[in-house]
Amino acid sequence: MSRAFSWTFAAAGLFLAAPASAQSFTFNVDQQTADSLGLDTAEIESGIQERVEQTLNLPDHAAFVREMANASVISTKGMGLDYGSNFDRFIVGGSFGSGVSGNGLSLGSGDGKLPESGFSLQVAGMVGLNLGMFSDDESPLRRFKIYANYMQLPINEDPFTGQLSNVGGHLQIDVIKSRDLTGLTWGGLSFNTGYTRANYKLELDKALPIDLDLSGQTVTWNASGSYSLSAGTTTIPLEVSTNIQMLKVLSIFGGAGMNINGGNAGSRGTIGGELIASGGDNADDQNIGNMGLDLEVVENPTEISDHAFLGAQLNVLKFRVYGQATGSLSGEAFGGNVGLRFGI
Repeated sequence: MSRAFSWTFAAAGLFLAAPASAQSFTFNVDQQTADSLGLDTAEIESGIQERVEQTLNLPDHAAFVREMANASVISTKGMGLDYGSNFDRFIVGGSFGSGVSGNGLSLGSGDGKLPESGFSLQVAGMVGLNLGMFSDDESPLRRFKIYANYMQLPINEDPFTGQLSNVGGHLQIDVIKSRDLTGLTWGGLSFNTGYTRANYKLELDKALPIDLDLSGQTVTWNASGSYSLSAGTTTIPLEVSTNIQMLKVLSIFGGAGMNINGGNAGSRGTIGGELIASGGDNADDQNIGNMGLDLEVVENPTEISDHAFLGAQLNVLKFRVYGQATGSLSGEAFGGNVGLRFGI
């Protein structure tokens, strides 16, 4: 194999990790104790396993993890650059948003222990500079804007803790410059590209009891150990955007493009704990055995995805309050964010 091909495959290995999947349950139920309590060991094993699968989204876990990766990709769209201001010097601000994949238009994570499907939460601070801020109005440098975004924050989603983070840089080129019309300003046409790394991670921070009602009694698996669900994705967008400002007060903006995506999402854990029977005619809780779960699933996001976005922005003095919705047909993913910026 030539050196050029070797470098190509090495670079691809850094950008995309190979999918992997492994999942196994282990049961150790004391037959004599279970019989004395009138419990069927087969029903205990199948019932607890089903409850665990529901709690941790295990029946199609590879698809769930893959949707986590796609949600991570779309969760930062619109947070790292500005589409509606046409600023001359600089802009700075912050935004809050989320992305979902495989769960329709709902931007929430659901009421379960884990998200119902792919989900990512992000918060970002950003700054943008017009490279022609000290040049005259006709300078070609005024067509170029550069941006940087970053944030890292803890997450507390009982019984999980975790962290969100993002970092990125973008370039915006005004291919067609803005034009003043009667009562309106057309923002022209811009080409945008850059790089964003987004991370969203949840880790099991305390015991995760899972109950099963059986024969008038409750069997509880007091699960504890190490478990994490994480998505770390990279995105290179190639997009076009435009906007219209009405009397300098209201801006409507939108655009579309494609994304080159890398990174992966993973679900990894070794969880174990006692099986405790309670209720019925038992005066005391009874230890009837133990159970364990080993899990490792790694999936990649859709490698090439599309996206389109639409938003509105209220301009008050030098402040901009905006909201944006983004959708991807190829990844069946949706995102939204809102933010406040200051620009001149």
